[in-house]
Amino acid sequence: EIGGYPCDFEYMIRCGQFCVGGFNKQQAHSNTFYWTTEPCPMKIKVRIDGVAAIVHDPALAMGSPITVPYVSSDKNINYMNVHWPRHRYTGNEVFPTIDDNCWYGECTKMEDDTCLCDVREEHDLVFS
Repeated sequence: EIGGYPCDFEYMIRCGQFCVGGFNKQQAHSNTFYWTTEPCPMKIKVRIDGVAAIVHDPALAMGSPITVPYVSSDKNINYMNVHWPRHRYTGNEVFPTIDDNCWYGECTKMEDDTCLCDVREEHDLVFS
């Protein structure tokens, strides 16, 4: 614990000139980020080639359109390779694509022909 406290995001929006919020690409030094107790759903955005980007969407929880671009669903370009399970007969990696209606409707098809999917966390013992 670092001894701080989360900010009231709604207050930070209303406080006007006394607070700086949001994301400013041109003046990155002026960007201010806040911790909050609100939920922040995590998702992944999967391209047609199987690479994925982590997406956080605090705007869903807080009703605000302010999300930094490097974790937003429409502007994120930070993709990484994923080791997807392989089809038992073809050996091809199996992941959501627009060809299978984004995992048969389990994910959302985005305008840029990617799939936006919910993430489920699992906690298992890896080493013993």
